[in-house]
Amino acid sequence: MTLYDELGVPATATTGEMHAAYRAKVRSLHPDARSRSSDPEADREADAALRRLNTAWEVLRDPPRRRSYDNQVFAGPGSPASPHGRFGSAAPSSEEDWVGSDAGTRPHFRWWIVAVAVLLAVFVFSAYAGSPTNTDAPRSSTVGRCLARQPGVDAVVDCAAANEGRIVAEISRTATCPSGSRAVPAFGGSRVLCLVPSD
Repeated sequence: MTLYDELGVPATATTGEMHAAYRAKVRSLHPDARSRSSDPEADREADAALRRLNTAWEVLRDPPRRRSYDNQVFAGPGSPASPHGRFGSAAPSSEEDWVGSDAGTRPHFRWWIVAVAVLLAVFVFSAYAGSPTNTDAPRSSTVGRCLARQPGVDAVVDCAAANEGRIVAEISRTATCPSGSRAVPAFGGSRVLCLVPSD
């Protein structure tokens, strides 16, 4: 009995015809759709028929696997389409080899892993790539203005107001201020400003 016989279709059936036949048979063989008989042997046979039907559909719905199956089942030995013909590769020797326990799932899982790895690489690259920023370069919005401090609050203000000093540079924590200025941690320690006395 061929896999086509399991589905109840001819070998020339289209994928759509095979799918319709598969669905119709599954509806009749599925344990939820059929009434359980008092005969356990009949239930086991129906379950086995459902497994064979699923096996047939797994092979025949995939065009490359269907072609390979057709070459093995319908081609004579030594013919160009034979699995041992001019191509020299052996086809699977049993239906178990055609379907296997993870048929149809493993390639999709590999592509999923590849897609996640690529997205992760893009994320990491975009987070760390880009133009390097010079943390020692002054921020144009602060240089030339003055720092005003009140308990718990720092503000950049015009130098006409009361202030701690005029900002000549904003630097990283490891850099040193230009000569004649002093380093002042500001804004809760998130920034270091270099100050000179305001005029």
